[in-house]
Amino acid sequence: MKKRSPIKQGRAMKLQTSITLLIIFIVSLSVIIMNGFFSKYITENTKDTISQRLYTISRLVAQSDLVIEGLQNEKQRANIQEYANELKALSNIGFLVVLDMNLIRLSHPIPSEVGKSFYNREDAKPSLGGQEYTSIEKGPLGLGMRVFTPIKNEQNKQIGVVVAGLSMDKVEDQIEEGQRMILLGAIFQLLLGVIGAYFISKYVKKILFGMEPVEIAQLTKERDTMLESVKEGILVVNQSGEITRVNQQALKLMALTEELELIGRPVRNYMPTLQQTIQTGIASENGEALFYGKKILLNCSPIYIDDKIVGGIATFRDKTEVQKLLDEMVGIKNYTEALRAQSHEFKNKLHVILGMLHLKEYKELETMIPSMVDQFEEEVGYILQRLKHPALAGFLIGKMSKARESNITFELEESSFLKEEFTAPIVHELITILGSLIENGFEAVLTANSKHKTVKLFLYSKDQTIHIKIEDNGPGIAKNHLNNLFDKQFSTKGGDRGYGLFLTYQTVQKLQGKINVSTRAGNGTVFNITLAIPMVRDDNDQRTNRRR
Repeated sequence: MKKRSPIKQGRAMKLQTSITLLIIFIVSLSVIIMNGFFSKYITENTKDTISQRLYTISRLVAQSDLVIEGLQNEKQRANIQEYANELKALSNIGFLVVLDMNLIRLSHPIPSEVGKSFYNREDAKPSLGGQEYTSIEKGPLGLGMRVFTPIKNEQNKQIGVVVAGLSMDKVEDQIEEGQRMILLGAIFQLLLGVIGAYFISKYVKKILFGMEPVEIAQLTKERDTMLESVKEGILVVNQSGEITRVNQQALKLMALTEELELIGRPVRNYMPTLQQTIQTGIASENGEALFYGKKILLNCSPIYIDDKIVGGIATFRDKTEVQKLLDEMVGIKNYTEALRAQSHEFKNKLHVILGMLHLKEYKELETMIPSMVDQFEEEVGYILQRLKHPALAGFLIGKMSKARESNITFELEESSFLKEEFTAPIVHELITILGSLIENGFEAVLTANSKHKTVKLFLYSKDQTIHIKIEDNGPGIAKNHLNNLFDKQFSTKGGDRGYGLFLTYQTVQKLQGKINVSTRAGNGTVFNITLAIPMVRDDNDQRTNRRR
């Protein structure tokens, strides 16, 4: 563990003050930036809105029958001035001018301007060609935004132009009004930020029990010293079951050198008892467990704050190896899966029998039941003839049932043969190895495109050596994965995987064996294993397993 330097004492800004100022700074910076963005947006949006309103009004006038008739009939032209001024007042725009094709005003907010030529004829010329557009130019009413819209008669011939406009002073007034609203919102937001910063800093101070950073650092150092001074392994987890602290004695028991190898990992992968303790809140005292190949005396306790579980702590002393515990867990899983598969297949057959009874197909039933029994006895007899140990035979029968459920052909080669003189622990470890490799084979062939999905098993014992060969016709293993195949938590199938082959490799090593993998892309994978295992015969001629 890294040696920590002494804590330097000195005057520093209080934590609550630091948090408050930091939050105020962040909120202020955000408000300034957002105010700039919104201000620009309001300016552009206001101009677009005014422009669209002017277009709407000018198009309304250009399509007015009164205006079209007035442009074509001189006797009706006087009506244009009255109509334009009324519409200007209703729409609250600056001016509404109707021009004939000579750009002579037929309406204007200033009556004396009626009959005169348009002020800026160059600006109006494109509208005589049927073009509709916006411009910002100076006129009798000052600088303004204006929209030019051609007026056409029923024959689609242009007979005049409508000019709708608004003084730029009024445009700027509307923009400033929008910006004032943004400024008021920014001030309100900043005020909320200051209030929020105060309460957040107060809350942080509360959950830290009123301690300042220097005090927390001192407490952490004291805790580290206490953890390292004890002779027991200590493992601490948070509420989520992730490891947050481990002392040197625990690392030693786990054959690790750096605590970083464990920090952040789920404790259920290392110490399930502690995971159960933080879930149930029930402490476990003086329980025996196997941990990393060592038997340990284990104490687990939940950590409470305000009557709420926030984590857990485990203390343990070395008793023996933890690896055996992990192997037993895998073995139990394999036994369970085998029993489940057999139970599921048996249930399916019972459903078939029940259905035939309901249909009163008694003759068919008389034929089918012996066939089922013969098939089962043939399969059981085939396996028991080659594998003398009942547990191992039952395990393989279960795997065959599971293979049939997945439409996989699982074969035990005819030349397979194992004597029954194995001790129960050896059989258990064989089931651990076979369970992992067979399951890997099943998963591999299920991902292959092959129509016939096959997994073959060969078992043979001779001269105190067991030979195992498991072959599948799956897609094979990528070359870049072979070097990491037996690493812990290495898997190509997602999270919470990568333990089966790791445990298999550990078990093979423990049995002084060897494991070899051969694979080709698209042609499946073959695992060859040899195990050097002394066997036990009868009471008169016992050979005990000496590996210790």
